[in-house]
Amino acid sequence: MSTTSSLATFHALKRALAKEKLYARRDYLTGAADSQAFFEIARVEFKAAHRNRQALSIAYMDCDNFKEINDRFGHSIGDELLRVTAGTVRAHLTHRDLIARLGGDEFGLLLPESDFDRANKS
Repeated sequence: MSTTSSLATFHALKRALAKEKLYARRDYLTGAADSQAFFEIARVEFKAAHRNRQALSIAYMDCDNFKEINDRFGHSIGDELLRVTAGTVRAHLTHRDLIARLGGDEFGLLLPESDFDRANKS
């Protein structure tokens, strides 16, 4: 096995391990990754992007006026809004991308190998 293929295999295994760890740390409500998983995976992806000179986009989003939804319609509707939001975003991501619930109505997106143009299309 060549050094190049050994290195590629190592990085593939490292990504697979990170993904398995991620599955153990999901937000119970939305199924998205939790904040701890997001920041751990982000550190790994940031280093890989820097090392490989690849693009990496990170986005932050929250649901505007979420407290008003909870207050007016109840927490069950607010919970459903969070589930639908996470599911809708997830449907537009690639297998390498990640959505995480950072807290409350806040989500983080990690888009490896995504430059500004691709990130805007996601």
